[in-house]
Amino acid sequence: MTGTSILGRYLFNAPIPGDYEITEIACGVAVFAFFPYCYMKNANILVEFFTGRMRQRHRAALDTAHNLVFAVVAALITWRLFVGGIHKLEDGETTLFLGIPVWLGYFSALPAAALLTAVCVWGLCFRLRTLGK
Repeated sequence: MTGTSILGRYLFNAPIPGDYEITEIACGVAVFAFFPYCYMKNANILVEFFTGRMRQRHRAALDTAHNLVFAVVAALITWRLFVGGIHKLEDGETTLFLGIPVWLGYFSALPAAALLTAVCVWGLCFRLRTLGK
């Protein structure tokens, strides 16, 4: 989108109107869309500077605590996306140039955020079961 708009601006003096609005909404939705997959594949960034030499059992307990916190944060984000989307829907707020309803971005990201919460709870249950062994 951005590349096409820049080419249109410099080659034809015709950029895509509101290109940054479309890019902004699409990037926000894309981040939420890939978050559950990355979490399931354990592809999050890990820093093992302090935990690299810990015993496996202690690291497992720390990972379980991390999963609990992450599940709570994911649930909080999902809840606030829903509440924010309702507020934007009621307010009728739109983007400046294209007039895209802002609530579309909120509700487009909401299913992925809910899936992230479910995946986090699943991961927490998996870690608890592993920790118990």
